[in-house]
Amino acid sequence: FARMPELRRKNEDLNALVAATVSLQQAGQPKVLISLDKPKYPIITSIDATLINQALTNILKNAGESIETRLRTSSTPNDDGLINVSLENSSDSVVVKVSDNGVGWPQDRSRLFEPYVTTREKGTGLGLAIVKKIIEEHGGILKLEDSDPFGKSGIIGASINIELPKSKNL
Repeated sequence: FARMPELRRKNEDLNALVAATVSLQQAGQPKVLISLDKPKYPIITSIDATLINQALTNILKNAGESIETRLRTSSTPNDDGLINVSLENSSDSVVVKVSDNGVGWPQDRSRLFEPYVTTREKGTGLGLAIVKKIIEEHGGILKLEDSDPFGKSGIIGASINIELPKSKNL
């Protein structure tokens, strides 16, 4: 964690990167439906694609694990596991939002970004700390929120918003 690789930015299509990451995670989590809502056009911004992919992969894996925990402890274990990923493009930033119908965030979220703090039995406590570091090194902002209620079940899980600045020199 202390020796994160140096950023190697170049202009990349964030839209394509998010779609590829979602596709890989969907294949790795067949019991979870991952939906993607994105613009139909490229979103070009200056990022380190490897590090942004790592951050998104960590987030999607955490969401899947949270859903597994809820389904294991639920009175309705046949309920669907859902992750919604969306991209919103504005003139100066892009927001990637990942929401799940897992167990949600704990009431006290203040320490979740600290290294070695975990809410999982077998977690390392590095996932969100790494994600936060990657996003901040890109000049972005990371927010943890409750998700909107999911479908008929009304389950309120976790939501992560990543706001990344758009490239100024395109």
